[in-house]
Amino acid sequence: MLQKLKNRASSLVQNRTAQTAAMASLVGLLSILEAHAGTGGSTSFGNLMTKIVGWLQGDLGIIIAVVALAVGLAIGIVRQSMMAVVVGIGIAIALYYGPTVIEGILTAAGGVGLVHPLLLS
Repeated sequence: MLQKLKNRASSLVQNRTAQTAAMASLVGLLSILEAHAGTGGSTSFGNLMTKIVGWLQGDLGIIIAVVALAVGLAIGIVRQSMMAVVVGIGIAIALYYGPTVIEGILTAAGGVGLVHPLLLS
């Protein structure tokens, strides 16, 4: 069993892809110790963020979504493919729900106390 592990380790050292994956995994595991999402923060850009989210979820967002859908339809007609229409709809959905999702991710402080004990135990 020990000899199999030594052989496997030596083959991993010689394989560049395995080295890269191992290094990325190690960096990811070590960065867990220092990961903090939204613990406090400042409101220096709060007004700007509120204004941009208001624009994207208001009239400007609707106009951009309709334009994206129209451009997607036009490209879909020219190329005779529905994929451009799907991209236009995806842009419209991302414009409306994207800021809410990003804000939820960046201000999520509740999971820090739960995640660290689970990962470090």
